[in-house]
Amino acid sequence: MTSIIRCITDEVKMTQAREDWAKITGKSTYNKTVYYHNTENGQLYSYIAGAVGWPGKVAQGYVCVIAVDKIGTDVEPTYRILEEYESRIPGMLILECMKLRLKYGAEESSELFPFWYGDEERFASVVSDWNIKNELSTFLTFFAPDDWDKQNRFELYVLALRNLLDDTKKILDNQENLIHIKKRLIIGPCAIFRNNLSDLQTEKTMDDAIEGYPPITAVGGAIHTLSSIKPWTMASGKNVFCVQGY
Repeated sequence: MTSIIRCITDEVKMTQAREDWAKITGKSTYNKTVYYHNTENGQLYSYIAGAVGWPGKVAQGYVCVIAVDKIGTDVEPTYRILEEYESRIPGMLILECMKLRLKYGAEESSELFPFWYGDEERFASVVSDWNIKNELSTFLTFFAPDDWDKQNRFELYVLALRNLLDDTKKILDNQENLIHIKKRLIIGPCAIFRNNLSDLQTEKTMDDAIEGYPPITAVGGAIHTLSSIKPWTMASGKNVFCVQGY
């Protein structure tokens, strides 16, 4: 499958300039000089990731690709769901993961799709058999989202989504002026996730929710993790200079 993503790297000299500026201003991180161009719609992304929610007793499994809009270092990220797919068959979900990772730049940049966010233990034998059977040069792997071992993980993932979708929230800035907080999760035409979000019932137990809402688990878990680790940034080092005697 042909990729619709083109990897773009700023001038090499800009990496050092950005790091120096981060050190001078006391910033702990600065954005990497690599970003990604969607050749179909012209959008620019700082990062692209994949996520899976395995099928439950009733609910179909879910796979999606999530992008982070290209942003400045001090700007809160906006996420967008680029594509989604559902099936009750784990093998079909795995196959779709392989298709989507190629479509969205896995072979354009080694930083994209090193793994998919999702429960790494469930269907592990199916994933292993699939990798061996297809003799892939790059194995498809899954990595559990942050806080997967916590009892309230589903609530944390829902909270991550609600914080991004709250377009009515208003806060006071430093001058005590009311400012509007825009939506930072663009769902677009992804009806599977949109409908799943609308159907969410808060009275569900955590276990029921994980199996009952694979799209929420996939997208919420990935965004919860991405918001924490920010893989599109790099850590700055020590101060770039010092003044003798101070």
